[in-house]
Amino acid sequence: MFILSHIRNFEAMKRNYTHIFFDLDHTLWDFEANARNTLEELFVTLKLEERGVNDFEQFYQNYLVHNDKLWERYRKGYIKQDELRVKRMRLSLLDFKIADEALAQAMNVQFLELLPTRKIVFPHTMEILDYLREKNTNYISLQMVLKKCSITNSGIPDSRTILNTSSLQKAPTA
Repeated sequence: MFILSHIRNFEAMKRNYTHIFFDLDHTLWDFEANARNTLEELFVTLKLEERGVNDFEQFYQNYLVHNDKLWERYRKGYIKQDELRVKRMRLSLLDFKIADEALAQAMNVQFLELLPTRKIVFPHTMEILDYLREKNTNYISLQMVLKKCSITNSGIPDSRTILNTSSLQKAPTA
């Protein structure tokens, strides 16, 4: 982990930097694990097995492929984020011969509602934040940044919910 390997040099770093910013997803909060758990819950609650999705693992792997391709198209400006969100669900269902737009829409809405409530963080995240708090560092925590100016590049509509429901809520403030 990049942060963990560099935190050992923190004393030297402290002389050079006045603030440290942490991104939320893919750095502290484990987006992939939280997304997988959310899709697993939707698999059960929306009864996808009864609708013809007989293998969650295959559904999830297909979702990952579609999601990656659609994010690439989004980054290139070919599609908008709203289209990406629904289309990844639609295409994943179509792989199982389920052409149900209402279901794809429902999956999208529930996915975006549930995902920010997940609590899985990367290993050593809390130790790093505790270490920084103990050192009385002058850094900007995610909690403070999100309260004041909502800095985010996330596809998740409410990053504040992640902080409020995860163990990251005790992150130190400057």
